[in-house]
Amino acid sequence: MEVIKERLILPNIKLRVDPKGFSYAEFRALIHLSPLPKISTLPTDTLRLLRDKVFLLLDADTDYHINKWEIIKSNIEQVAEYKKITLVKKNYE
Repeated sequence: MEVIKERLILPNIKLRVDPKGFSYAEFRALIHLSPLPKISTLPTDTLRLLRDKVFLLLDADTDYHINKWEIIKSNIEQVAEYKKITLVKKNYE
């Protein structure tokens, strides 16, 4: 891990080994992406990496957090019902 940090100049980042994660080449490609790159200028390998791994990981992570917040919401509603507190639901549309 220390060698990877040195090669990619990432001294203050914590890396961990994960078999479902990125290979060194994939990680390097993502680290070297410019901020707000144009899709048309990205290499095919980077586009495949984004499609096959990054977006899927982000989707799974988003679903996980949505489910966690739904559980918290449900718990709050149950406690409010138990304590006979009326919750006001705001409509943000």
